Amino acid sequence: ITVPVKEGPQHFEVFGTLEEHLGVVSDPIQDKDRSPGYWLKFRTLSIVNHNSLENFSLPARFNWTEPIYLVRPDEQWIKAFGHTHGLIPSANGNNGTHGNEAKGPAIYPDAMKTHGHVVIEKVEFETPFFETWPPPAVQQFLTEGKLDGKEIPAKLKSFAAKAWRKELSGADVIHVEKTWAEEISAGTSELEALQNSIVTILSDPRFLYLPHSNNYDLVSRLSYFLWNGPPDATLAALADKHNHLDDFVIEQQVDRLLADSRGRRFIEDFVAQWVDFTRFDQIAIDPNYYPAFKDRGLRIREYMKQECVEFFAHVLSKDLSCLSFLESDFVMVNETLAEHYGIADVFTPRFIPVTAPPHRGGGVLAQAAVMLAQSNGQDAHTVNRGVWIRSRLLGDPPSDPPPGVPSLPEPSGDAKANVPVSVKRRLDLHLKAGTTCYDCHKDIDPWGIATEGFDAVGLPRTTIQKAGPVVKNVVIDELEINGLLPLKQFLLKQRHGQFAHGFTCHMLSYALGRPLTFRDEPIVRNLQSEFEGNGYNMRSLIKSIVTSTVYRQGPQSKIPK
Repeated sequence: ITVPVKEGPQHFEVFGTLEEHLGVVSDPIQDKDRSPGYWLKFRTLSIVNHNSLENFSLPARFNWTEPIYLVRPDEQWIKAFGHTHGLIPSANGNNGTHGNEAKGPAIYPDAMKTHGHVVIEKVEFETPFFETWPPPAVQQFLTEGKLDGKEIPAKLKSFAAKAWRKELSGADVIHVEKTWAEEISAGTSELEALQNSIVTILSDPRFLYLPHSNNYDLVSRLSYFLWNGPPDATLAALADKHNHLDDFVIEQQVDRLLADSRGRRFIEDFVAQWVDFTRFDQIAIDPNYYPAFKDRGLRIREYMKQECVEFFAHVLSKDLSCLSFLESDFVMVNETLAEHYGIADVFTPRFIPVTAPPHRGGGVLAQAAVMLAQSNGQDAHTVNRGVWIRSRLLGDPPSDPPPGVPSLPEPSGDAKANVPVSVKRRLDLHLKAGTTCYDCHKDIDPWGIATEGFDAVGLPRTTIQKAGPVVKNVVIDELEINGLLPLKQFLLKQRHGQFAHGFTCHMLSYALGRPLTFRDEPIVRNLQSEFEGNGYNMRSLIKSIVTSTVYRQGPQSKIPK
């Protein structure tokens, strides 16, 4: 393993699944000065033990800036951080007392006979590390390694063309040259004048907004849609080469951009907005209700979110039907989440597709992140789950509640008979027919009640604390639905058209970067029809969107009648 890290004040944090193994802690290596972007990531394959670890005392866990050593399968120790050579007690599962203290980086095989060690699969360093100095972002303004006031205006014009994603007009050139000249005439140094000129360019609306007038604007919108970043040289060259970018060329670029690693940004950002990770991040799991989360809560929370992302990525990359979001025969899990769900025979930190458990099935409704986000960290929030299904899956968000509506009272049950009151019964009592609340909740609550068989962290249950046995039978569209699996089958068979409309709206809104209005409904219907005709294929939907009139002409285009 090559460890590309230099000596100096670099701050790392152990990240991943190592905390599950002997002597490894995921606390920060250094508490103070945790600069963003400085992280050390581990991914482990297994623990290797040559002998039994009976009566083995765990080595002390440390949280300091002393060296950390990594172990690889050939039993060589690699210095990853710190200044002191040799083996000392450290967060690696070995207490450093086996024959090679302070004598170099190698450890002999028999040192492994009584100690487990982690087989490192991959080590990633995320640091502002540059192969050259100054970094390329600075070098573009230098001449032979130095600032040259005579050359800087030309370099600023080249930078402005990239930032504004267009060829500079005569007025643009004059504007950039004037900005530089005014800074110099004000008596500022060349460095400060350069900095201020760059700020001016990046504060310009031509950088901050995506206009809609030519090929450069179109490829910019495309790159910000699928890469969340500026267009690369290939897109810029296409904008230069063609008078009009036809649909075939645009569709080719969609495939290229999605295949690029930067396409992951689209997946992560879209899923975060669609699933609503903002709400997820606001919910703390109560360890008094879920003791298993006392030690692994933060780690498994991140895996819950990643499950949603990996599921979406799998559907997209394998060109599966988007109806898989309603129900699927597979789930995406790693070893930790598989253990959480009770899925056997998953032994990898990577997320892989496995057969969906028969008691919960697949799709997004079976994912713990969705369950947790629609809870209070202790128990499921039935109404919120119903709202989420209507808003996110069916594209039919209910109206906001009127002000001053009190919360549902805590269940008290029948004190004399000592009988708890189910969530469904509480809602029925609270929302009697004819009340203001009833008018809305009659179309919200059944969706959430059907999911009552799963708790706040997405695990199946038969009883609810303070509410007694789970009651999950409801009637929707005059059909009896009893639980999550029948609910998903109902969505798949009876509401697939509504899902297609909702998903199309979410994707179009994300692509345009604005909320949709009633004026967008004609184009939504056209896109939905193509989406359904193409087997609910997400890639086809994206291509239909980026070749549509509303997208080509930009966010202010008129919607055809």
